[in-house]
Amino acid sequence: MEFVITTFIKKHQKLTVRLIRFGILITLVTTFILASIQITSDYHNQVRIIDNQITAILNAAKQPATRAVHTIDEPLANEVINGLSHYKYISEVKIEDETQKQLAIFKRTNPEASQLSQFLFEGEKLYQVDLLANSYRGNEYGHLSISISRASAFSAFVSACVSDQFFGLLKNLIILTLLFYVFHILVSKPIIELSKKVDEIKPNTPDSKAITLDFHNTDDEIMVLTNATNQFIDNTNQLIDQLKESEAQVKTSLDTVQAILNDLPSMIYL
Repeated sequence: MEFVITTFIKKHQKLTVRLIRFGILITLVTTFILASIQITSDYHNQVRIIDNQITAILNAAKQPATRAVHTIDEPLANEVINGLSHYKYISEVKIEDETQKQLAIFKRTNPEASQLSQFLFEGEKLYQVDLLANSYRGNEYGHLSISISRASAFSAFVSACVSDQFFGLLKNLIILTLLFYVFHILVSKPIIELSKKVDEIKPNTPDSKAITLDFHNTDDEIMVLTNATNQFIDNTNQLIDQLKESEAQVKTSLDTVQAILNDLPSMIYL
């Protein structure tokens, strides 16, 4: 005997499968939205960190660079430049005097950066500070310029974002899998077990014994459904008993009528 609930469960549109589909979709969409918000916030924070770091570097190098410009001391200018060249994301550093003459310059041709960072962040960003010095001739000035490779500066940030989002998505999928497993144990499995026991009942000879679930003893919606099924079976059994009793009464009445009809010729003869 094939019931509708069993037919539904056997089809590909199982409740658990549908929940898994919607759960994965919701997880991916939610993760994408939250990740976009988090990455945007982290990006602006990283920009501020880099700007503050370059500003601190310029402020630290400003005084010796000013002295080098003021005294036209190229060895000192080169020393300042060499100190700044240790920062891997700096692609160019130069010190110029007021006539745009370069006292010292450093260039890094290929700053280290991941391929993804190179794809996302192109070009360079220029930072510059004016070098002013007071002397008897008035203010003499020059410039300390630093160019950074955006791809190199954000390379660590990109790697951290990829790692965080990957493990975040993996964590959400693991949690989702555990939730679906719990759902299967608490909901799907009892419903399937109930449907199988209902299928075992023969329409003509229903079993009066109540249906019990082997792995479900809690008082919840599944138990309400089980009790409703048992009540339906009891009502069916009572109806069948009443039909049998009615059939027996009808048969007795027919036998009585038949006996009267059989005796009727003898009565007429008398």
